[in-house]
Amino acid sequence: MNDIVATLGLIGLSNGSVIALNAIALTLIYAAARTLNLAHGDVFALCSVMTMTILRAALWDVVATPLDLVVWCAIAGLATVVFGMLLSALIEALGFRPFRGGSRLAPIIATLGLSFALYQVSLIWAHALPTYSTGDHRSVPGLPEVPIVGVPAILPAIDVLHALGINSVGSFQLRDLVLIGVAVLVALAAQVMLKRTRIGRAIRACAQDPIAAQMVGVNHNGTIRAAFAIGGLLAGIGAFTFTVAKEMPVGSHGAESGLMAFTAAILGGIGNPIGALLASLLLGVFSAMTTYFLDAHWTPVFIYLLLVGLLMWRPTGLTAEDRGGDLNSISNEIVVLDRRSLLRRQPKLLLLVLLVALIAFPALAEAEPYRLPVANSFLIWIILTLGLTIVVGMSGVLDIGFAANFALGGYVSAYLTAPAMAWRAGFLPGIPDAVFVMALAALITGVVGVIRGLATSRMRADYLAISTLALGLVGHDLIKYLSGVGGISAIPAPRVLGQPIASPLAQYAILGVIVTVIVLAAIRLQNSRAGRALAAIREDEHAAAAFGVNIVTYKTAAFFIGSAIAGLAGGLYASVTSYVDPELAGFHISVMALAMACIGGAGSAAGAVIGALAILLIDRVAIPTVGRLVENSLYAGFSIRELNYLVFGMALYLSLLSWRRQASGVEGKADHEPWDPDQMLTVRWWTGLPGRLAGAFNHLGLSLAHAGHRTRAFLDRNVFDEGDGA
Repeated sequence: MNDIVATLGLIGLSNGSVIALNAIALTLIYAAARTLNLAHGDVFALCSVMTMTILRAALWDVVATPLDLVVWCAIAGLATVVFGMLLSALIEALGFRPFRGGSRLAPIIATLGLSFALYQVSLIWAHALPTYSTGDHRSVPGLPEVPIVGVPAILPAIDVLHALGINSVGSFQLRDLVLIGVAVLVALAAQVMLKRTRIGRAIRACAQDPIAAQMVGVNHNGTIRAAFAIGGLLAGIGAFTFTVAKEMPVGSHGAESGLMAFTAAILGGIGNPIGALLASLLLGVFSAMTTYFLDAHWTPVFIYLLLVGLLMWRPTGLTAEDRGGDLNSISNEIVVLDRRSLLRRQPKLLLLVLLVALIAFPALAEAEPYRLPVANSFLIWIILTLGLTIVVGMSGVLDIGFAANFALGGYVSAYLTAPAMAWRAGFLPGIPDAVFVMALAALITGVVGVIRGLATSRMRADYLAISTLALGLVGHDLIKYLSGVGGISAIPAPRVLGQPIASPLAQYAILGVIVTVIVLAAIRLQNSRAGRALAAIREDEHAAAAFGVNIVTYKTAAFFIGSAIAGLAGGLYASVTSYVDPELAGFHISVMALAMACIGGAGSAAGAVIGALAILLIDRVAIPTVGRLVENSLYAGFSIRELNYLVFGMALYLSLLSWRRQASGVEGKADHEPWDPDQMLTVRWWTGLPGRLAGAFNHLGLSLAHAGHRTRAFLDRNVFDEGDGA
């Protein structure tokens, strides 16, 4: 037993060192920027792909000398580090700089969109790499049959413990020792940098009190840029080490990949590299133990719950240097509509137009009846977006794990109606009425939303957003492991008064009525006393509390209402499509719903409908149409559907950037706001659309072209203002 524990400890230290290589960079960036970078995991992953690309091109199927290995490793390492710095600087320029001085939630959403775009880049990059080596390897001449996986082995396969004469414990390879050694060196170097250099002291000053730091001469913006560049450098070092040691690139991408590292950063103390290292090693050992003694499936659940527990215990951080609560007076408003917008001034007119379209659609689609099921899915997505709008737009709570409510409602409906659920026959003979099923799905999901709201009631801003993401992933994992990955099929159509509603037209009518009722109720809520209280909380929690608003009560109520609506949408989805699976709680569902809410302007029921329709039309109509044109004009085998992550990521980012520019007055008067709905109804707006699109792409191209210049510029710029002492 002792040998097993010792072996698991060694495995955990090796795995923990990988977490540490990511967490150390993440804690430095967070210390300076005071907002989590959800795209950092993609930087780490893309850096590992860069290393793999260079080493595979140079060393695969080649007999290399030790000198060749050293030279190419040096080239790959240098290229990876530079690439990591440039990519991290680009994320700062696109995801943080445009939103600085506003809501702390805006960069989280922006980096979330960039994370999806970078994930798409990694898929395209991996697809472009050769997957088979050339040459004759078997009996068929000229047939490339040997797959290329990872990178060539560079480190010798040496068991360190056996070489030292220790045979009672399991294997501990040289590559594991290299990972641990590099993690320790990186942590020590980062600690020395923070203590002994001017840049390090500036980062520590910004971590403790950014306002006081600026008063004594610290260039806050320059410090943030420096922290991102250093974080990219450390990500490059970590990714290169991982790829060489494991002989394969990092397999995890996206915001989820950074949660483990953020847990280590919180546990070790924000801005404390040594603490991040020790916490990462502890998490690695804990993960190895739970994987062996329990089940590997439960390890991420325990880690996510640990993160939420840490933030519940100390919602402003675990160290004295982490004073995130000082910034909570900043507005939580994300992308709430401008008052001059048509969606604000004339929502009744717009909703009347949408209602007429809703009623007229079946007649227009009579010749193509297959469009009705598609329209039904549109209406279900609109219901889900309306629920998220109440949580995000009205109360200012960024819920990134909202899809768990959607899946829970679907599974409640499936468990109550599916024929495979024989256990319900004892107390629910026959198929229960749809009204009862949907009400129970909404109630159960709403109660779970209340629990989530109470669990996160002490958290603010980005910590609250990360907690909702972690709880959403916990919900996804629990559904997957308790109900199976295959989902539940053959769910019967909804029954009302004993009659099945199987016709797509009848389902469309019912869904249309439900959408109309929820929209009217949301408008009523927004204009009520409770809606004004939620708006006050969104704008400034401290001011709202000073005027007697019960923050916890109203936020919990918003969680209940939004979650119940999402549960209703999930129950309707299960009944209409006859199938549910754990992917309904997937992270991509939450991001799609968030993109819908942001595009329409979170905080408006009409905006939620418009945003949902915009994203769904892009996904279900525009992309397939463009795909057919591109596939016919380019080459067979290409599918524009492969760019879905890029489309949704950029839609989320650009919508947030557009609303941010309008809110800050960048565009000036309403007549000059390029995406104002009032102007979209005029001929002048449509005639000027090509020029605006060209300008937008030109602006994006300039940003990309000058990313390297910005990175070099900050290296030459003193972190402290000229003439001021440290």
